[in-house]
Amino acid sequence: LDLNRIWAMTATWGAPTIHAVRELAQAYTRRPGCDVRLFLDIHAHSTTMAGFVYANAPGAPWLLDQVSAFPRALASHCRDLSFDRTKFCADPAKAGTGRRAMGRMLPTVHCYTLEVSFFCAAGPTGRGECYTPSSYLAMGSACGRALTDIAISTAAKATPTPTA
Repeated sequence: LDLNRIWAMTATWGAPTIHAVRELAQAYTRRPGCDVRLFLDIHAHSTTMAGFVYANAPGAPWLLDQVSAFPRALASHCRDLSFDRTKFCADPAKAGTGRRAMGRMLPTVHCYTLEVSFFCAAGPTGRGECYTPSSYLAMGSACGRALTDIAISTAAKATPTPTA
């Protein structure tokens, strides 16, 4: 059972935690005053170095700036993640992943997968330094700073400019 490919399943028996997350996210989007904007699925990757973000391909070209805001902010806070490695896609082979399934369930929410190597960073000519628990904590902190940047930016856009 590949837990990364069953997010679209409706049965609770195979993955009760995934089912609970899906139900909770849907409940929050229906709750008055609750504004869910982002879903982030985090994985370790076994065959690539460093890290990258998968993003659902936006339905309209004018949405690309909104969808790319999180990967850009994350790349600005984490040296091992590059915005250039972000993949905007709707690959049918990934239809059961959290990013794709939650994107269908929550069409107004930007959904992402953060993939980070089990092993090491990418260096200029190949393999970089090995990751440690501290490396992963630093990436988690970078996620928090990126989310804060997006929240501040969103709040600034929503705040009316005073007129004289």
